[in-house]
Amino acid sequence: MMPASDEMSVVSDSFYVTVVSQLADHVFSVTDKLALGSYDDPVFGALSVDFLAELRFVNGAFPDNAVADSLSLVLYYKSFFGDSSAVQEVTVYQMTAPLTYNADYYTDTDPAGFCDRSIVLGQKSFTAYDPAIPDDQRAEYGCNVLRVPVSDELMQTLFSDVAATQSQAAFLELLKGVYVTCQGGNSCVLALDSVNLELNYHAEQTVESTGTTTTEKYTRVYAANREATQVLHVSRPTGTGVSVDDLQSVYQDSVVLISTPAGYFPKVSLPFDRIYQRVCLDHADETDGMLNINHASLAVEVASTDYSGAYRVPPMLMLIEERYVDAFFHQSLYPSRYPNVLGVYSDSTRTYTFNNMCAYIESVLKKDAPNFENVGDFVLVPVCGPSDIYGNGGKVRHQFAPYGAFYRSGKNAKSPMRLTITYTNL
Repeated sequence: MMPASDEMSVVSDSFYVTVVSQLADHVFSVTDKLALGSYDDPVFGALSVDFLAELRFVNGAFPDNAVADSLSLVLYYKSFFGDSSAVQEVTVYQMTAPLTYNADYYTDTDPAGFCDRSIVLGQKSFTAYDPAIPDDQRAEYGCNVLRVPVSDELMQTLFSDVAATQSQAAFLELLKGVYVTCQGGNSCVLALDSVNLELNYHAEQTVESTGTTTTEKYTRVYAANREATQVLHVSRPTGTGVSVDDLQSVYQDSVVLISTPAGYFPKVSLPFDRIYQRVCLDHADETDGMLNINHASLAVEVASTDYSGAYRVPPMLMLIEERYVDAFFHQSLYPSRYPNVLGVYSDSTRTYTFNNMCAYIESVLKKDAPNFENVGDFVLVPVCGPSDIYGNGGKVRHQFAPYGAFYRSGKNAKSPMRLTITYTNL
């Protein structure tokens, strides 16, 4: 029989966390997933989203007998947010100053530094769902398509400039990029899957064996992809939506806000003083300090409110130390050396659960105790890309499509935001 002194006891404790609504000044915005449009929400406020984009050159000259037919900037998107019938006008400008590859750009980057709006390449009025597009054509592309005709002058320049077909540098001398923005309407944002400048042309082909001549049609695609630079610009006018002070007054600090893009990111402070007292001093063997944390998780629950707007709950969040947010998204590596963990929203429980926090909690208790003043706060950041909490299936990126929700705070009377730690006395 094991002596009582040798028995291990398993203990589970919950610790309420301190959490506040915090508006992000900006986020890292170099991305290959762009958005376009504007929306005004009574709670989450007004926002407008547009972008600057370089395009990739295509190697190889056009055939000698080729004839240019048309040039369009084509926006492909499977989803949109807001009113599908809201009319907006998209304008495509030619950039007058280049972007710098691998530079740090943020959502508050001023497009005026790269485009003086002196050269309009094209304009078009549109709705997110265009009933004039046949269903078979929509099915062919597998998505919605917004095609903006671009000036014949640029088409002929691209078609005739041989140097622009030989290197990216020469192509950028000819076309530094495009600035794409919207005017009119405040009810819809497109979540773009890809953006291309597409040049349609034709050329005659002769079959030597028969001597017959046919006309073949071609499309040359200049893509805004990961090999070029794209910068998403987000504008949030002040004085719109519900202020944090008003939110606290109405809900008595029981909820916090989260929103995208570049909106509210709740700041979470873990109570390490209380954790240390409870886990290390009250339960750990003070003689040899042996302690084993078996499990640590943070539960973040969506609150029930009277909000009736269009914003939906973000599908995935990252819990990451606030001081490392910019560094993480510059590298976008997951797992990374920065303390962070992913959580996926569960419709059935209306909760995100952030597991795998054992190593971080244990390292802080061992390294910083009993003074935790230098331990950083965390933030909850909406992200997209991966298909699971392990980071599989895609690169972790900021979520730039509009989402928003109310979360129960650490002071919520019904179910506070809490960190649960299970540990063993050894």
